[in-house]
Amino acid sequence: MLLAEGKQQEYGTQATGRDGGFVARDLRDPAGVNERRARMGLGPLAAYLEQLATSYGPPEPATLTCRACGTAVEFWLPEDTEPRTLDCPGCGERITVRVTR
Repeated sequence: MLLAEGKQQEYGTQATGRDGGFVARDLRDPAGVNERRARMGLGPLAAYLEQLATSYGPPEPATLTCRACGTAVEFWLPEDTEPRTLDCPGCGERITVRVTR
């Protein structure tokens, strides 16, 4: 709910793929997350993220097609606040990716 409202999450239950692994999305006070999780009867965040990888397999990068040359360009989805600039490996075209929610 918090992420949908544009706020940071408390427990790290919403994750995204990043560089071959899972990471919690937009987490408030990452240093205190395991204490908050323990108070709610949840295990450590690292164990939860590892469980996601075991259950679903390693995350795959997103793919888009370059408008200039048609080459498939793989990338990890950026967080809401971090636009990602990509260079097409086929033609060098610069592509900016933003996620809107």
